Amino acid sequence: MTRAVLSIGSNLGDRLDHLRTAVAGLGDAVLVVSGVYETPPWGDADQPAYLNAAVMVADPAATPDDWLAR
Repeated sequence: MTRAVLSIGSNLGDRLDHLRTAVAGLGDAVLVVSGVYETPPWGDADQPAYLNAAVMVADPAATPDDWLAR
């Protein structure tokens, strides 16, 4: 079984909805989702704060490139 921990985040628009949509798009591969955390931007500090989460996923046929494509 191929498992991965994906880090997702958004700082534009409806940030929480973007995270929910990303998790929903992973479908049955999702095993568990972390809580959502707000973090300040880094690099260019003149932007909105981020909402971030981690998602553990599993798919026996997935390669690392497959997870990136999803």
